[in-house]
Amino acid sequence: MSSNLFDFMGFAAKTDLENEDWKILFTSLERDQAVFLNHQDAFRSKEYKWPRDPLHTWSRLWEYPYVYYHLQRIQEQSPNEKLKVLDFGSGVTFFPFSVAQLGYDVTCADIDPVCAVDIPAAAQVVRYAPGSVNVALIKNGVIPVESESQDVVYCISVLKHIPDFESVMDEINRVLKPSGQFILTVDIDLRGNFELGIKEFQRLQTKLEQNFVKIFPERVVHPSNLLTTSNSPYHMKSRSPFYPVKQILKYALRGQFVVGDLRVGLFLTAYSGIYKKYYFS
Repeated sequence: MSSNLFDFMGFAAKTDLENEDWKILFTSLERDQAVFLNHQDAFRSKEYKWPRDPLHTWSRLWEYPYVYYHLQRIQEQSPNEKLKVLDFGSGVTFFPFSVAQLGYDVTCADIDPVCAVDIPAAAQVVRYAPGSVNVALIKNGVIPVESESQDVVYCISVLKHIPDFESVMDEINRVLKPSGQFILTVDIDLRGNFELGIKEFQRLQTKLEQNFVKIFPERVVHPSNLLTTSNSPYHMKSRSPFYPVKQILKYALRGQFVVGDLRVGLFLTAYSGIYKKYYFS
């Protein structure tokens, strides 16, 4: 591919959204999601609790194009191979179907039993050829796929919900092939009021360094240019009037202090990276 906008690791920048390479991928994914949503009456369970339109949220508008670009790149490097990819914490979205159209055999791994119902139903009405889309429900922290069976694993803004993410990293490492690649995006809370604050992010980086090798260099972004919940085109919706009270009580029980005015919501930025599995022959 001629584009190099996404050939880095690090924080997303507001100015990335002015780049033509991002605009082209985002517009393409918008079309895919629109087709997916047009069919959702045929498969969407009322129990599904996550956003129906994830692409138009503050960080996904960057994260989906970043991950998709690198999946394209990996596929183009192995044009004659049928690659397997695992979507860790998939939910029920258009994205695995877009990935399958690149030629991947996609396994959607999640703990939510709704996925085991809605994703196969979606596969009856949403295009995924020439690849495939399947489901594997995670139980007791174990992904029910064979060890060293996946060419790629991607995880889009899921780790922030998992306090014991070290065990997740070990499980992802287990299912990746020796030459496998791991694409990760996470939301970092710059104030430290959310699950993945600065200290937790440092913990995550340490664990990643134990299991993986960085493929691209880290990019430096000036603080004023960070893409955040406050300046994203699809900024986070206002919280309920009870949200600040709930957060203060939540963190008081942990012996922690809340930083900043919670009435303006969380203050997050997005980090993206791509890694290769350590392999000792």
